[in-house]
Amino acid sequence: MNSTKNLIIYGMGMYAKSLLKSIDKINIYAILDKFSKEKEYLGIPIFNEIQDNWHRNYEILITVLGYPGIKTHLLSKGFTKIIEPRELFTKYPNSLKHFIADGFMWRQKNKITIIPSNDIKNKIISLLADQVSRDTFSKIIDFRNNPTAYNYPEPRETNIYPMYFPKEISKLYTKNDCTILDIGAFDGDTMRDFYNHYKSCKKTIKNYICIEPEKNNILKLRKLVKSFPSNVDIIQGVVGINTQLKGVKMTSNDSASRIQNNSSVNDAGDLDENQNIVPVLDLKSILCKLMPDTIKMDIEGSDNKALREMGDYIKDNKPNLLLSIYHNPEDLWDMALFIDKISQSSYSFYIRQEGHWGLETQLYAIYL
Repeated sequence: MNSTKNLIIYGMGMYAKSLLKSIDKINIYAILDKFSKEKEYLGIPIFNEIQDNWHRNYEILITVLGYPGIKTHLLSKGFTKIIEPRELFTKYPNSLKHFIADGFMWRQKNKITIIPSNDIKNKIISLLADQVSRDTFSKIIDFRNNPTAYNYPEPRETNIYPMYFPKEISKLYTKNDCTILDIGAFDGDTMRDFYNHYKSCKKTIKNYICIEPEKNNILKLRKLVKSFPSNVDIIQGVVGINTQLKGVKMTSNDSASRIQNNSSVNDAGDLDENQNIVPVLDLKSILCKLMPDTIKMDIEGSDNKALREMGDYIKDNKPNLLLSIYHNPEDLWDMALFIDKISQSSYSFYIRQEGHWGLETQLYAIYL
């Protein structure tokens, strides 16, 4: 066994790959990732479990955030030299520079595209309704501009409130007997939280409509709604896509399922086992028919386009909006500016960072 190989990377996500660009790989003994199906990366062996013959004096570099139990588990297995992510940010500062340029969602190589002009930055800060929002927005911009451990935008603690239910935004869910449109309903996790919240507040939900494209999630939703009132509807399809297309290809991959915007229903013969054709929905017609009071949207990159389809409805009906603003770099500021313009400044805006790595950044737009 080569004595110089004394590092084990815990996790094989995108930050791990960025870290590996910033570290001498000759010192890396192995990668430990419980869920990886790969056997090696860059010539480094990948293991799903801790091996009995691993020296317990090896350093473990944890590249995963949001799971405090990892360190406890490693300590219980006899490892004592454990470096957590925030320490890695400081020890290997170039890892964050590689990370924000990896091309995933908001993270792009061209820094100009991920940072707003000073005029836009100042405009957004003037629109934001509380200091938490202003601090969060500024922190995100600082991190994009200068990715350091100090500038890392920490998410709110997960035990304070479920995503989409910040307690300090008091006007978010005040209406009783409301209609909620959940665009990108996934497997019903947010729907469950909505019903639990309204029950705890002794309010009712008149109708809850789920829009979800992924076939496995549709099956999970149908199973879940059996335990809910009969006022839940499920619509399979995509929005924020050219409505002239009848359908588009979708590659299924749990929460990272992907729509191929440039593929039409005519390509159905080219599908593999993880792909299917999903219909393109007319969002304007859906809104006019269902008349939702609250719209939650998280649709993996088409959010901004779908928001523009909702423009007339927002202008005329003033629903509360819960929007993901991290898929594309400009979503962070562009979506709030659009809403403010079409509504003639009749909304108040809040931003919350509800996930690690600059993901799950949410915009709450509340009608004044």
